[in-house]
Amino acid sequence: MRAKRFPATGRILVLAVLLVASGCTQPKGSSPEPDQEEMAAVSSEVTELLESNPAATTSLFGRTPDRVACVSRAFGLPKTSSGSSDDKWLFSHVYCAAVDPGVAFGDASTFSGPVAIAPGPPIEIKVPQDGAEYEASVRRIFPDELEKAAMNSVADEGMKRALSQQYAARQG
Repeated sequence: MRAKRFPATGRILVLAVLLVASGCTQPKGSSPEPDQEEMAAVSSEVTELLESNPAATTSLFGRTPDRVACVSRAFGLPKTSSGSSDDKWLFSHVYCAAVDPGVAFGDASTFSGPVAIAPGPPIEIKVPQDGAEYEASVRRIFPDELEKAAMNSVADEGMKRALSQQYAARQG
């Protein structure tokens, strides 16, 4: 008795289903889309790092404020080169304000933009340069797959409201 063979199109369909099921269809170097919970955790970690270590915000403000209020929206998950947490980088858009006594939120020194943060210790922050060097510095700082997200990151109205509330809470 002879085994029945699938027609060629059937074999291709079975192969395609097996490839999709095994995850082999993903282009080399790309990673699955991060879930909302992971992104929220990175956002939270970035905010905590900046608010708990004002000296780290010198690169944002050009000075070390007494207190800082920040909100963050992650656009990339931690990347590691060797699997060790020492090499972890967090990629996020941050909107921060220096909380100075007696200064209203509308008059506060603020920073808004994409950052790459290595939690350390010591903490390391990379911020794109302003002006004509902005695009080139984004390409140097962020992995290829995150350049577009870094270039397009802006503080929206939700971030502005959240920072205003955070500022008021940290001022009082």
